[in-house]
Amino acid sequence: MANWKIKVPQGTYTSDRTIPESIAELQKAKTASGKELKEIAEFYNLPYYLVFAVATLESGGQSIRSADGLSYGVMQTSAETLDGVIKEVLKQGMTMGQFYPLYLDIKPLFTLKKPIPTDFWASSNVALRNEPASNFLKYKNWEAWKSTKATYNQKMMTNKLFAIRVGVLYLRQLIGESLEKIGQDVYLRMDWVIKGYNMGY
Repeated sequence: MANWKIKVPQGTYTSDRTIPESIAELQKAKTASGKELKEIAEFYNLPYYLVFAVATLESGGQSIRSADGLSYGVMQTSAETLDGVIKEVLKQGMTMGQFYPLYLDIKPLFTLKKPIPTDFWASSNVALRNEPASNFLKYKNWEAWKSTKATYNQKMMTNKLFAIRVGVLYLRQLIGESLEKIGQDVYLRMDWVIKGYNMGY
């Protein structure tokens, strides 16, 4: 984990909630999805508190659909987010070991370049897991599956781990794009991250 400093430009923030109400909302989100958020944040080497904060703000940790109908699940993402995430992780050379848990939920979106063993997590396959996912998978691209996007939007409502993985990988991408170096210090610009997350793909 990089040793970032977090930088957020000063502003005036207000809330209509009392402190006890805010604490209660945090606890509700933790009860609903805290275990899963922590597990996936650690798997992708992101700070749990950051992932938890995004999930709490987006959905309160609940598997819901947004009021405008465009975002789904705990992390409030969509099939369009999924498309962007897939393209980015393949572009960045994510290992098959890192990508495999998400791949299991989206197999129809790929063709295999070479076989993936059924005993993928066996100790004998360590080297294989460290290969880029692009060595194994060819993405069919958005045009090939956008007609079935409702399937994946719905899956974000019914499969909490899937929904969180998509959101965490999108958040991971935005963090990588939101680092600002000033002198010898590297700052994580949370205002850029939040803006990017809210804009989506």
